[in-house]
Amino acid sequence: MRISNYSVYSTYTNKNALNYKINANKTGLIDNRKSKSGLSKELVAKIQEFAKNDAKVGDYMTPEYHNFFKAYMHKYISPNRAALMTKASSLIPKLPNPKDAMESFFRYYGIKDIAPIEILLDGKSYSASRKMKYVSIKDKHGDEILSWDINNGWLSHSSREEKKFHRATTNIYAEAYDAARAEMRANGEL
Repeated sequence: MRISNYSVYSTYTNKNALNYKINANKTGLIDNRKSKSGLSKELVAKIQEFAKNDAKVGDYMTPEYHNFFKAYMHKYISPNRAALMTKASSLIPKLPNPKDAMESFFRYYGIKDIAPIEILLDGKSYSASRKMKYVSIKDKHGDEILSWDINNGWLSHSSREEKKFHRATTNIYAEAYDAARAEMRANGEL
């Protein structure tokens, strides 16, 4: 059995992920009918189908599943981080060399903190603030979902919704995978 190398919170650039993102709405994975996990029955069935197919080849969470997972989460669960970065960019001084200039900028103007500003995006409210060389964007729960500093630039942090979605889908996948493998063992296919 192979477990694919994967990070839930990494950005995706794979073309297959974009195809899943485009096709997810066409296949009816978003639906008002919910399962016990709070996910649509169609989404649960799709995850179980991936798990059964992966069990047949002995590969736990294949890249195809990860592409589907990340595309679905990006489209329906995750906040629009690109738009938030754009709106919060006004908090980052536009200076030629940020590493050297930020310190003198703050010292010259005597700025230590900037009071949080509210960012409205897609009907949701976010809070953005700056403390010296650090910009933070928080969601409605007060959890940091984006941050910026002069050493790393923009960094994404998982929201509660993303973590909840990841836990639910991972549990559904693991149960279906284990059941498929047990069935294969019972039929003597392993």
